[in-house]
Amino acid sequence: MNKLAMAAKHSAQASIARIGQWFPHVLTEKLADNGKIKQAIDFDLLKQELSDVIVDGAMERYQFNWPGKKQALLQASLPTSSTLRPDKAGSVDWAKTRNLYIEGDNLEALKLLQHSYWNRIKLIYIDPPYNTGKQYVFNDQFFHSEWLSMMYARLKLARQLLREDGVMFISIDDHEQANLQKLLEELFGPSNFVAHIVWQKKYAPANDAKTVSATHEHILMFAKNIEAWQPGLLPRGEKQLAAFRNPDDDPRGPWRASDLSARTYSPRGDYPIIGPTGERFYPPPGRAWIVSEQRYKELLADGRITFGRNGTGRPMQKRFLSEVKAGITPDTWWSREKVGDNKSARYELKELMPENVFDTPKPSTLITYMMNIANVGPDDIVLDFFSGSATTAHAVMRLNAEDDGRRAYIMVQLPEQIKPQSHAWQAGFHTICDIGKERIRRAALKIKADTGADIDYGYRLLRVAAIEKKEAGSQDELPEELLIQMLLELGLELSLSIEESELHGKRLYYVAGGLFIACFAKHLPQKLIEHIIMKQPQLAVFREHAFIDADERAYVEAMFKSRAAVTRLIVL
Repeated sequence: MNKLAMAAKHSAQASIARIGQWFPHVLTEKLADNGKIKQAIDFDLLKQELSDVIVDGAMERYQFNWPGKKQALLQASLPTSSTLRPDKAGSVDWAKTRNLYIEGDNLEALKLLQHSYWNRIKLIYIDPPYNTGKQYVFNDQFFHSEWLSMMYARLKLARQLLREDGVMFISIDDHEQANLQKLLEELFGPSNFVAHIVWQKKYAPANDAKTVSATHEHILMFAKNIEAWQPGLLPRGEKQLAAFRNPDDDPRGPWRASDLSARTYSPRGDYPIIGPTGERFYPPPGRAWIVSEQRYKELLADGRITFGRNGTGRPMQKRFLSEVKAGITPDTWWSREKVGDNKSARYELKELMPENVFDTPKPSTLITYMMNIANVGPDDIVLDFFSGSATTAHAVMRLNAEDDGRRAYIMVQLPEQIKPQSHAWQAGFHTICDIGKERIRRAALKIKADTGADIDYGYRLLRVAAIEKKEAGSQDELPEELLIQMLLELGLELSLSIEESELHGKRLYYVAGGLFIACFAKHLPQKLIEHIIMKQPQLAVFREHAFIDADERAYVEAMFKSRAAVTRLIVL
């Protein structure tokens, strides 16, 4: 036993660990023979550490690399072998809602969304696993390489869904913040980096922290195309508005006084200003007036210069509220007072779900703040593909209620099983998706009760599922499955309205108010065909069994060609 213990202590991994204690920067990761990630030594760096001259090695270049990166790129590019199956019974307002809730692996979901939502999403927010060793939706613990590979494939696909003026926010903690920023700079380009935001997630430090208690998290913000994106301004609060007053009853309204001197010296701004009492004013030492003497005279004549209430103060320029920007430019420090914190998030969720079902929600006010900065319009789409307790959906509904908007959300969440001993399990929730969907339903009820707003409170429930062979021509598929499959293949939004009606004993489906009409029944009567032709839809969709034989199908195709040239006929 002693010999075995000695052998374990002198294993390669133990040696690597000891070298890492002396020279942490030479530690790296590589793929082992079994395909798994393990720690390794960068021998070029180690040689350099032990030498007093430059050691020859690989050509130096700036790069961000890790074991498995090429595989992650390939994974993002491979076609999906999945589809989306609708759950009409589990949906809320199935026919008319613009919102989607997708259960399943978000990598497959992102692939399935590509055709229908390419360049259509205004804002993406995600709160991914933080690689801290705590249990989460994916692996309990990642090596850096595994975590980066997991994120790389998904972020590459997600970026393609953003509009040119779209924005992405990602919450992250200290463990992977630096790596995540490098990854995003590679995918989006360094010029599209917008901000590294610090969010105050709690007020007081944790007394049980081993070293330093973290009271903040990071939020990285990138634009798809920073030249196309127009930032949103934040509304002024009472404190900002209080700075604007109108003591002289200026007809242009409230104003605030601003310094007339520039921080640097310029000869054009070096001149005396004579006040109402005859006193001469000069710029502070080393500085100059911010405007030329000619421009100063124009401002004075226009009543835009003030010398204080008694006319004896230094000259200041009047900035009118009606002429400044319509809001406040956001900054990178998001305090708990401004956007909420973990405590307010838990209170918000507990108010809806007293069962204590989720440990790490984000406050909906945080997401609303992001939507305002991203300039999300009243009809835009917001995506969250690590949706957890569905805070993002809650925030979208609440903002819609405030301004009567029609924003839509897409939530994607893996149906991770909840631990049987947890409060959530005991309350009847068996997966994270169960919590998210119930949170949406309860938030909708509360928002409607509080505001009375007539907005979209529903969602269309879809599940990522393997494509089965029967889909090639089976007659067993539900109409909803066929309709969603058609939307996927045609690249149309999966939330288009679906209305049903009965005509001549057959059920008709009108998609997007009649953009296309589908009937999956057998042996369609002539009057029903005539009705569809009269509607002149862009698409008419039937099953093969709609026709008695090939001759009848050819006859119907000829009818559409001669009498509904705008209609494309599709037979499944």
